[in-house]
Amino acid sequence: MAKQKKSKMALYTKQDKIILYCGYALLGLFLLAIIVPMIYIVIASFMDPVTLQNKGISFDFSKWSLDAYQRVVSDKQILGRLQERSTLLRSSSPSSR
Repeated sequence: MAKQKKSKMALYTKQDKIILYCGYALLGLFLLAIIVPMIYIVIASFMDPVTLQNKGISFDFSKWSLDAYQRVVSDKQILGRLQERSTLLRSSSPSSR
């Protein structure tokens, strides 16, 4: 006779299943609480600050721009400080010792 395979969920009692599903729901809520602000930050970084302040997030791609990133790359003072910090971080990391 062929042995029937039981699913993993069939091994749990009713109380175990309730606790497991509550844990999954809580994990999902924590995941949403982390991902939604991250998406907001990424989208807001491409928008004009004035438009963002007045109207909030917009999915109208014509209002998105790379101006802020271009300013950072073109400004030698900002770019120099970023490069300084990266070299300081690399020199203080344990792998460089």
